[in-house]
Amino acid sequence: MQNTASDTVSSTRLSRRCGLQLGSAAIVATLAGGASALAALNPVADAPQVYRKLRYRAGQGVVFWWLEGTKFGQLGAEVKPIFDMKVGSWMRIDDKPDGGYDVTSLEIVFYTEFQTNTLLRQWANPYSQQTIEVKYAPVGPTTLRHTPAGEAITPKELGGAQLNASMKVGPAVIKGEDVWINHDATAAVTSPDGKSPVFRVNDWSMYHGKASDMAEGGPAFAPATCYLHEITSWARWMGMGEQPGNLTSRAVGRKVETYGEMPEVWRGFIADFYPDIVKDPIAALDRPTAKFDR
Repeated sequence: MQNTASDTVSSTRLSRRCGLQLGSAAIVATLAGGASALAALNPVADAPQVYRKLRYRAGQGVVFWWLEGTKFGQLGAEVKPIFDMKVGSWMRIDDKPDGGYDVTSLEIVFYTEFQTNTLLRQWANPYSQQTIEVKYAPVGPTTLRHTPAGEAITPKELGGAQLNASMKVGPAVIKGEDVWINHDATAAVTSPDGKSPVFRVNDWSMYHGKASDMAEGGPAFAPATCYLHEITSWARWMGMGEQPGNLTSRAVGRKVETYGEMPEVWRGFIADFYPDIVKDPIAALDRPTAKFDR
């Protein structure tokens, strides 16, 4: 949201095991006088498995995520909305013989005028008073390996740039039928030429779903929503130069099963910019990784 610099960057926005066997701490649905009771999940021990099912899915397959929100310019404690964002990403989950799994993801972000669906092709920079051409490019596809314990193994490279990233999952928060799991990621991306400032990402995502969907034998695809808060360096295309400050983002989103369930506005943008991807979004996960140029 997030794999923004993406799941690998912000995902690095962007972790768990086929079957999602939650062991003794699994949710158990039993009938008692016509009412169902749920045994409690363990907020710490079950966090990797809960995260996988909320963020991705159980077993092999593909999921899609959309996020919509606002980017703010921040100078010290002064924050102002500068434009909105429409984010789309999709992931293929591949289980491995050792019990771990890989997630191959691709993310494409579009910016719109604040509180409208009008695509930004030029942006009036309120800090420099310059009109800037807005540049769009995919992030990925990238593959993130997860251990049998569900821990993500962060890569050292992203689209030709050096990547230094870390991630933390959980603990979960469980209240009755509601379950939340947080994913915190930080990343520093250094351009190949070493001349551009390091691009930094701090990504805090919270995923929410139903506790009963986490049960063994439950649905492979568990409906989920997301809240994202992100702080990053200025994007290079913004032409900020030595201007101090950063970008702050907040967004909400939902996981869906198919490309057709992604928001119509985002699908319209991607059809204009990347018609080849629209023809076969799943095949796009096997394309060469796009150059990272944030």
